[in-house]
Amino acid sequence: MKTLEMTTRGQIMNTLNPVLPRSVSNPIWRRLSTNFAKGAKGEAHFFTTPAGPRPESIWLNLEKPILQQNGVRIITH
Repeated sequence: MKTLEMTTRGQIMNTLNPVLPRSVSNPIWRRLSTNFAKGAKGEAHFFTTPAGPRPESIWLNLEKPILQQNGVRIITH
């Protein structure tokens, strides 16, 4: 059980994120998230708030569809 932020690339992005403009960091996060989701197997745990994810979130628009397409069981908390 690992999050993207626990990977080497995720840790690097967490370090760079505060100094990068969103126009630079967002495409990088999107690419990292896509590749991370494509490599998932078994089940994925999604932790959210009562309001749920934002409609424009990477989770809803990239990660979740990839996981569903690859038959990964999504457990929402």
